[in-house]
Amino acid sequence: MPRIAQMPQYFAAISQLLPALRLATVHAQDPGRLQKVEQFRQGQLDLLLTTTILERGVTFKHVWVIIVAADDEIYTAASLVQIAGRVGRDRHDPGGLVLFCYRRYSRQIRAAVKEIKEMNRR
Repeated sequence: MPRIAQMPQYFAAISQLLPALRLATVHAQDPGRLQKVEQFRQGQLDLLLTTTILERGVTFKHVWVIIVAADDEIYTAASLVQIAGRVGRDRHDPGGLVLFCYRRYSRQIRAAVKEIKEMNRR
């Protein structure tokens, strides 16, 4: 999600809708960031709500990515592609789902989708 301030609202809503789901929030200023990322990696968490801190250099098996408010001005086409790139990075798990959630189909989303489709053809 684009902003740290939005995280508690999403956390509360998801917790209420899916109380059995093991979830956490994480962002760059979170002192427990590394521990939470490792818990997610080890399967101790079902869902990790995060800002863009995980867009580079992080690999998880069997992960899907939902980009909340993908039309937010914080996202460039390049950052959307990088975030989407968390899916299918493991050679034993090349599939997955990337879902852009938005109100307006922005130029950045359009460019990111085009680039992702082109990369997936290779």
